[in-house]
Amino acid sequence: MRALTSRDTMFLAVEDGRNSSNVSSLAVMDRVDQSGNPLTRKDLQELIADQLHLMPPLRWRLASVPLGLGHPWWVDGDVR
Repeated sequence: MRALTSRDTMFLAVEDGRNSSNVSSLAVMDRVDQSGNPLTRKDLQELIADQLHLMPPLRWRLASVPLGLGHPWWVDGDVR
């Protein structure tokens, strides 16, 4: 279990039914790979799955404290 950073806590505090705080990015990619084959969504999913062990924060999920007696924590979870 990992405690949330102050930035994580701020994002959670800001979001409710009427407000959201989103972070986004854009990736521009060639539609073919290095060998000239079309790049598919499945190819990207496999690439990310193969490298996921190198990116621990992408595996974390938010876990609530029982009875709401504290701030949530990050725990390792399954990626869906």
